[in-house]
Amino acid sequence: MTESGNPVKPVKERVSESIHILNQLKALGIVDTDPGYKALSEKFNQWIRNGEPWQGNVDFHRWDRRAKVLLPVKPGTIAKCDFLIHKF
Repeated sequence: MTESGNPVKPVKERVSESIHILNQLKALGIVDTDPGYKALSEKFNQWIRNGEPWQGNVDFHRWDRRAKVLLPVKPGTIAKCDFLIHKF
C-alpha cells in the first residue's frame, strides 16, 4: 500500500515483468552490454526498488530504435515496452 492507501503492484510481479521484457530484447539480438539495454535495465531496477510508476523512452542508437516504456504501479496492469524504429 502507498501512503495514500492505494494498493501497489507486488515486487515479485515487477521483477517477473522486467525479466520478461529484457529477455525479449535479448531474443532480438540486443546484448546486455548495449548502452540502451543497460539504461532500460537501470529503469527496471529503480521501478522494482521504489515501486514508483515510470513512463518514458530509452534509445537504442546502434539499432535505430527507441523503446517506449510504461512501468505501472497499479495492481492488475502490466509493464509495456514498444521497440520502435527511430531515426536519430
